[in-house]
Amino acid sequence: MNNNLTTQELEALAQAWFDGLLTREEESVLKRVLSDTAPHSPLLDECRLAMGFESAAQHCRQRSPRRRRIWMPAAASAAVAIGLGFAATMLPQNEQIEVYIAGKRVDDPHTARDIALRNMHATLAEMQHNIDEAMRSSEQFEAMKRNSQELINQANQNLQL
Repeated sequence: MNNNLTTQELEALAQAWFDGLLTREEESVLKRVLSDTAPHSPLLDECRLAMGFESAAQHCRQRSPRRRRIWMPAAASAAVAIGLGFAATMLPQNEQIEVYIAGKRVDDPHTARDIALRNMHATLAEMQHNIDEAMRSSEQFEAMKRNSQELINQANQNLQL
């Protein structure tokens, strides 16, 4: 197949695609030809639309493992927080700890503790932000997936008419 096909030849190929008669290789060539050429007809435009929906559906199915990756930063943050909390409670209370901030030693234990608590609260707030962002991303992904499925169903109904 090449880009020198007539509109009638392209329509025949599009109809063969709808009928499931093309190989995957022929489908990919038809998709390329339709995206690279300007001929328009109701059948060719419908074929372009259906191929676009098919690509979108495949893209959604291929990207679904990404959903698991959304939770990875949140889970890692939670693990770090749990580890830090556990370590803080297990340290002996009478042990001497030296604290340095920006290369300067902080001798006052109350100041060091206050700084550590502020940093811990800032880290926990950032972790909560990451968890909230992961939840929003997950919800947006699910909404996009539902919308894509609705568009595919609508296209299938239009194709059956």
